Amino acid sequence: MNIEEYISSGKLEQYLLGLLTDGEAREVEQIVQAYPEVRAELNAMEDALTQYAIAQGIPMPKELPDRIVKRLEVMGKDTGTPPPATAGTGGKGGNSWGLVLGLILAGAIVGLLLLWSKNNRLQEDSNRIQAQLQEVQDSCTVIQNNLTQTAIQLAILRSEGNQTYIMRGTDQNPGAVANVYYNPQDRRAFLDVRELPPPPAGQQYQLWGINSSGPISMDVFNLPPADTVQFIEVPFLDDVSTFAVSLEPQGGSPSPTVVHLISG
Repeated sequence: MNIEEYISSGKLEQYLLGLLTDGEAREVEQIVQAYPEVRAELNAMEDALTQYAIAQGIPMPKELPDRIVKRLEVMGKDTGTPPPATAGTGGKGGNSWGLVLGLILAGAIVGLLLLWSKNNRLQEDSNRIQAQLQEVQDSCTVIQNNLTQTAIQLAILRSEGNQTYIMRGTDQNPGAVANVYYNPQDRRAFLDVRELPPPPAGQQYQLWGINSSGPISMDVFNLPPADTVQFIEVPFLDDVSTFAVSLEPQGGSPSPTVVHLISG
């Protein structure tokens, strides 16, 4: 059964107002017992009907509230059928006036409940669309950030005077690969980690620049997130001819311990 179609059919409103036959009412009660969503909608409609009647202060015909109460009592039981509604026994004038007011009130309440149900569905649709739009906006933000990062990286690679040093893995880590973009003209250097496994707990990778004086630390670094390309700017050193990466205790060492990558 399509629950949304059933809720929008008007059956629940007619049920609360006692406008259904006994057979139709029993069918509604069975559906309400079987589907919690329908029960919740019926309870909400009952609250809206009660609030509207109190706010308007219009007396309903005697048989209408009795009919509603009897129907609602059935909803708390697992079995059983509601007794048929009986007409009021007031005077002729009172019955006519009560009938007119009851019909006016019933029509107003049915319209109100239909509008209320429609508004709830529209609100749900609006919330769903807003969530979808937020997802699209988040995706666009990620794409824009990636494009910006790519443009920055391309500018670094195209910078006049840029030199590329490719570091390849040693026997300690034969599959490792990383690049250093070294620009003496701009006095800037960038590390591009292409393939390097995460370090063991308590350890950290450290970059070294090697010149005639020996290895000089260019600081420790953290690996970028997986499936991303990030250039890590590192300290610039003059007259460096070789670069290397070693695995050191957290925070780095004054000299390399175990070299995992080296250029040359």
